[in-house]
Amino acid sequence: MYRRRRRRYRRRNSAMLFILPVALLIVAMVFLSLNGGILSYRKGKKAMNNENYKKAVECLQKATKKQSGNKKYRVAYGMALVGDGQYENARKEFDKAFSNEKSDKADKINKQAYRGMGICYFFAKNYENSITAFDKALTIDELEYLNLDILKYKADSQVYLGKYKDAVHTYTMIIHEDKDNEDMYLKRANAEAENGDVEQAVADYDYVIKKDSKNFDAYLGAYALLMRKEQDEKADSYLKAALDVKPVTVNEKLKYAVAQYYYYGITDEAVESLRNLIKENEPEAYFYLAKISYAEEDYEKVFSYLNSYVSEKDAQHKAEAYEMLGRCAMLEENYEDALELFENGIKQGDVKWTRTLKKDKIAVYEHLSDFDKAYQAASEYLTDFPDDQEVIREIEFIKTRLSKK
Repeated sequence: MYRRRRRRYRRRNSAMLFILPVALLIVAMVFLSLNGGILSYRKGKKAMNNENYKKAVECLQKATKKQSGNKKYRVAYGMALVGDGQYENARKEFDKAFSNEKSDKADKINKQAYRGMGICYFFAKNYENSITAFDKALTIDELEYLNLDILKYKADSQVYLGKYKDAVHTYTMIIHEDKDNEDMYLKRANAEAENGDVEQAVADYDYVIKKDSKNFDAYLGAYALLMRKEQDEKADSYLKAALDVKPVTVNEKLKYAVAQYYYYGITDEAVESLRNLIKENEPEAYFYLAKISYAEEDYEKVFSYLNSYVSEKDAQHKAEAYEMLGRCAMLEENYEDALELFENGIKQGDVKWTRTLKKDKIAVYEHLSDFDKAYQAASEYLTDFPDDQEVIREIEFIKTRLSKK
């Protein structure tokens, strides 16, 4: 009797040893199917923190596939796509993240989604839509630590649109919260300068110089503003002060060379400094060498320098560079090339140069005797800039040419 029970116990024990691993495997599979998204999400967030955006995209795409309704994952995936430069795909993910729910959690997701959407529009150079998205994000009273970042994007968008007065207001809001941020004082000064607020701009430039005597951008900003206002002597005082600073970094050497060029004119020292900076991989040196070559009417060198310059991803003055290239092409009567270069300049979305580039297009069509297109370009220009008396007079001339056809 005892032996039979023992045998039965052994049989039951053996069965349990077989069933237990199977049960654990099933539980594990169920757990992974329900929670596999979070593992991919965590890997993706870690990759983003390490700025490995391609891996982040891969992991977070898996997370959204495993849990397509998880809006937090959608926002994270969208930000990974932003980091990878896939702005259109990122915008679609943010759009999927929005919720009509009335809860703190939904508000947090929506705020992040609006911010992400604004960043996508910003890098796509659609600044009107970026400001709209940022404003919507700012109306949500959650995740207030994001507000400064949102305001910075918004202010830069306003500058790109030429809304300098609005930008000054936004930069002032940022400075109120971040009083020691010299970069925001400098950006506000630049916006004030463009808005014609000379005293306020100079005060901000002076504040930056007092905090950082090696800030060449502040010296050059004050110089450019005062030269526009024909205060030459005061403008030169900022260049003299800049030239008393010993440059150390590549960026400082570039700005020092620019100050040399503005103060002394075209000199061997300035040219040599800029050429040396090309060897140190400073692309902006190409731009200033091109300006010197243009002043010397050496257009072959202008083309050489600027073609190298516009191929640089982080070039800061691309719109102006294309405008200069277009003018050189016109001087050589290559009008079709000039037209393409001016179009490329307009695509840069730099409001400071868009107006000039659009006027350049009108001139090209006139040189080509294509008065139909000249009239169309002039009409489009006046839609954006209706008070330009020069173009108003020009369009009347173009009409007379049309009537002779």
